[in-house]
Amino acid sequence: MGEVTIEAFRSNEVITSLSKEFAFLNVIVDNGNSDPKDLWLFADDNGVNDQEVMVVSPTVDIFDLLLMLRVFPSKGQARKNWKYGTIIPDGWSEFKIGKFKHHLCMWNPQEPRSEG
Repeated sequence: MGEVTIEAFRSNEVITSLSKEFAFLNVIVDNGNSDPKDLWLFADDNGVNDQEVMVVSPTVDIFDLLLMLRVFPSKGQARKNWKYGTIIPDGWSEFKIGKFKHHLCMWNPQEPRSEG
């Protein structure tokens, strides 16, 4: 993935559609502390990021997120099957979920990125 501007990052231009064939679901919560440089978190061992990354508002709850990611067909199914709480956790989180065993990775930064 090439250089991503903050405008493209915040407008979700870095996202394409997700489907059952994706084993990894990657999410960044744009709460004002996120940065396009955070995309490196989802890169492989060679530093290549060819996976989809969804940027969401901090007001999205976990059930809406799971529905947007198409992990579950309905919000009711998400509530029934999700066992980890109702809010997106702070910091880095990883979960294996759903019958397809999707690997959900979420970054919800709580402090602004420090340049150093």
